[in-house]
Amino acid sequence: METALREDYLEALFKYAQERNSPPALSEFADYLGKPVDEVHEMLTALEKEGDIEPDSDHIRLSTQGRDLGRRVLRKHQTLERFFTEVLGIHPDLASTEACTLEHKISDDAIDRLGTYMRNPQKRSDISCRRRGRGGWRFSSILDFSEGAELVIKNIPCHGNYSRLADLGIFPGEKIVLVRKLSNNAVVIRVKGCDIALSPEIAQSVCVEHTG
Repeated sequence: METALREDYLEALFKYAQERNSPPALSEFADYLGKPVDEVHEMLTALEKEGDIEPDSDHIRLSTQGRDLGRRVLRKHQTLERFFTEVLGIHPDLASTEACTLEHKISDDAIDRLGTYMRNPQKRSDISCRRRGRGGWRFSSILDFSEGAELVIKNIPCHGNYSRLADLGIFPGEKIVLVRKLSNNAVVIRVKGCDIALSPEIAQSVCVEHTG
């Protein structure tokens, strides 16, 4: 059996049970996947032979082995997806597609390290705006520039609250204008003709360069 296909099914079964607090019936799971019932039934039969699901005439129940693997794959997917959207600024739809591809190849150790990195806001902030200049490594954040500056975003730090930036169209490579700097270090930037307010914490940690 193809490893990626097996893991996709176990991930989907684990996610379904997690979301709905109960295992699915065959027809429900086929609808969930958007696949024909016969195709899903054939795959489930193979998974049962692998010991990934338990025999059950009414519902599809993961075995301990299947549940553990499904949980691991889902964790890989979610970690990669967050990294792609919140650090690299990739659109959520594309990020999910990329995560689906890489989740079958990346090791548990790599995911553990990536997860640790993403849970460390200070470390992320420290490296997010670092770049090489004549004077060595230094930082350039939005707060380093004056009102009216035309900037390009170079990197966005990874943090759960910052995922909203992607929804606002703020991605690496996007050009912005620093419209206003407030007394508390909050700023107003213009992105694609829209004015957006950023807190001091976000403004300090978003890495930018002058377009000129």
